[in-house]
Formats: sequence, structure tokens, C-alpha cells
Amino acid sequence: MTELPFVFVIGFNKTGTMSIHNFFKMNGFPSIHFGDANNLALTMVANCVNGQKILAGFDQRYKVFSDLGFTNHNVNIEANKFFRILDRDYPKSYFIYNNRNTEDWIESRLNHTHNGVSMVSRFLSIYNTTNVDVLKTAWRLEKEQFERDIKNYFGSSPYFLELDIESSNVSELIGNLLSMAFNAEHWRQHNKTKLA
Repeated sequence: MTELPFVFVIGFNKTGTMSIHNFFKMNGFPSIHFGDANNLALTMVANCVNGQKILAGFDQRYKVFSDLGFTNHNVNIEANKFFRILDRDYPKSYFIYNNRNTEDWIESRLNHTHNGVSMVSRFLSIYNTTNVDVLKTAWRLEKEQFERDIKNYFGSSPYFLELDIESSNVSELIGNLLSMAFNAEHWRQHNKTKLA
């Protein structure tokens, strides 16, 4: 049996990460989303600091990695931005940039809570502001810069896919990327935040 490839889902949270995680998991891929009580992103940073492969401690158990973030009231780590290191440490792995309309994404983040704490309250603390418009602008600019960075890096690489999560043929697009057949019935949206 051919060994399954690594797949890194590098879209920000609130861009269908849970849906993609469940899709891969139900199609037989060992998949991790967010990770062990929020420790995946922290482990990635620690591994880099300590000179280990960025996913040491997780790379023997999982093949698909999504929602690579950590946020508290002091710091936000978007570990999806470590795509260059992931590509260096795990060559010929696949990268999926799961994307959605930017304004819908921002609105979803504004309405998202985790463990009873809103994402907005955490980011207001990080940015030391009470102005939600500051967050909107920061998120918008961050996403725009990230998209420029990944497009400049991956170009037309056959190992990269930009995936609109509203697409009607998600299973086919992922299957074409990996040259594998997937069960399309396992694609459905999970954890969809209701917009105001």
C-alpha cells in the first residue's frame, strides 16, 4: 500500500478548516485540526526554536494538518504562515489554501467564540484597542499579504491548490491535486458561524 502524503491546509480559521479536516478523516487520512488542546501551533514554534522538524511529535501520527493557529489575550500565532518551513521539512507535500470571500470571513471571525471566549475580545487585547474596525483592517491586510506570499512562493506548483470552500466540486478538486479518488459524500460544512 502506498504511503499517504502529507497535506497542509493553510487557510486561516473560519475558512472551512473543520469541514476539510472531517472530509480527509472520513476518507481515511489521519487528520488533526487545531490540535491537542491548542498545542499544535505552539509545538511548531518550539520545534523550530529547538532545531527539530517543525511537526516533530505529530508527523508520525497525522498526515493532514489544519487550523494551524493559537490565540490568547496576549499573542496570536498563525502557523499557516510557516508554509515555507513545512515545505522544506516535508518536501513534495501538498498545500491547500482554503479560501472564502474576505468580508464574509471577517464577519465570521467577529461572531466566533471558542470555549465561551470571543475571538474579538482576544484580538482587541492583542492590538490594545477597543475599536473593532482596527481588527477588520488588520485582518484584511493580513489576508491580502498572505495571499501574495503564497502565490509568489508556490506559483503554478502541482503541489498547491487554492480552494474556494463554497465550490460545488471540492472533492474533485482535492482528488485532482492528490491524484486520488475521494468520496464526495463526506464533504459538508461544519462549525459554520452564523453571520449577524
